[in-house]
Amino acid sequence: MRYFNSILMISALLLSLSCKKDAAEPNPEPKAPVVESASLRGPEGETAVEAGTPVTFVANVSVSDSELGTWTLEVRQGTELVASASGELSGTSAVIDEDLELAVSPVTITEDFYPAVTLKVTNTDGMYAEKTLSQEENVQITVPDLPDRLYLVDNVGNTYEMAATSVRGRYRTSDDISGIGMSFSVASAVTGGAVDPSGDVWEDLETPASEYGLKWIGFDVFTGEVFKMVNHTVTLDLNTMAEDSPYKVYWNQAFVQDCEVEFLNYPDGMQLQGDRFADVDGNRARYTGQTKENFEVYYLSDVNWLVLKYQWNDLSSMWLTGENGSLPMSPYVDGHPINWFAASFNAENSTSGMSLVKEDEDNWRLLIYLKDNFGIKLYATAAAWANEVNPWISLTPGTLVISPMEADPDTGKVDGNYGNAGPSFSEGLYMLRFNSSTSEASLDRYTGTVPAISVE
Repeated sequence: MRYFNSILMISALLLSLSCKKDAAEPNPEPKAPVVESASLRGPEGETAVEAGTPVTFVANVSVSDSELGTWTLEVRQGTELVASASGELSGTSAVIDEDLELAVSPVTITEDFYPAVTLKVTNTDGMYAEKTLSQEENVQITVPDLPDRLYLVDNVGNTYEMAATSVRGRYRTSDDISGIGMSFSVASAVTGGAVDPSGDVWEDLETPASEYGLKWIGFDVFTGEVFKMVNHTVTLDLNTMAEDSPYKVYWNQAFVQDCEVEFLNYPDGMQLQGDRFADVDGNRARYTGQTKENFEVYYLSDVNWLVLKYQWNDLSSMWLTGENGSLPMSPYVDGHPINWFAASFNAENSTSGMSLVKEDEDNWRLLIYLKDNFGIKLYATAAAWANEVNPWISLTPGTLVISPMEADPDTGKVDGNYGNAGPSFSEGLYMLRFNSSTSEASLDRYTGTVPAISVE
């Protein structure tokens, strides 16, 4: 019995010591997330892709003694943000798999580069890890390799050579195409006057039509766009513009969509609005806006810009004004910023409000340069600035957010309905698109060119 009691005492003592040890052991400290692996690759795992090709980011992340929280990805070309993404995580391990469209234009890229790619991962305890991809983990973005010419082969057997234009990826015919058929293919090679299937081929393209007849047909290999120049020329001559100090003005000028515009006596390098003009060839350009008999045209000599807009009292127009933005030509904001209701309608204030380009019954566009702290509003007519679009809806909240209407607690004044920068916005050129039937707007980075004439 004494022996049995001794065993019970020893067991109780050991149990007591064990309980004290368990009770005293602290909870494990949470640890920061770990990025176990990460890479940016082409859609098929390529380590190099041409600009304009989608890419895929993949990362494996984990955490100990905590829970995963969020992730944020930024992709930059130099200092410029060209893609971003973010999301929520859960658990202690996860795979991030994100397809990205980089805002790197195959048209304007000048040299191959590796983007700067940074991933940030947080846990629910407020700790984080950052990972910047090495060159070995990254994808190289390359300048597209394109042919010097393409060939247009129509459905009745005609073949027309298409020469490369001054804009990379765009080609157009130069010979008489009055006998062209109703449809055609574009090919990088022909054999015996027929499309060579061993090269690149774009089939089943419809021949555009115009009451003016066709001067030439163009093709964009990056977008698949078929465009045209019609047999109609508008001549703008600096010497015939009216004086409205400090600038020159055509107060009433007619344009036909896709017509040729010839610029006479303007200085070399004069810049044009990229949402209204394209396909510059020397001192000539294609007008890409709507057909209309009443436009105002301004020449701003201090910055060597040509500005085309609706007449100020045009009731079938849409307008934008605001702050910290400008027309899409250098020197952008510093030269001629948009600003709120900047006085009377004259040439000196020609850039304080900008008219949108009407694409069809409901859709409008405007190319604009915007700063990080921009604020913009849309109006249905310019004459009294009374028809503000309210409310309007953003389809791209990453770049554009619409502020709510709120009352100032001190004055009681109700204000809001401004278009402002979203979380993924960074300063630069943007194309604003607006649907007037749904009041929906989008703001996307513009990766095209700013056209400029050459007279040398």
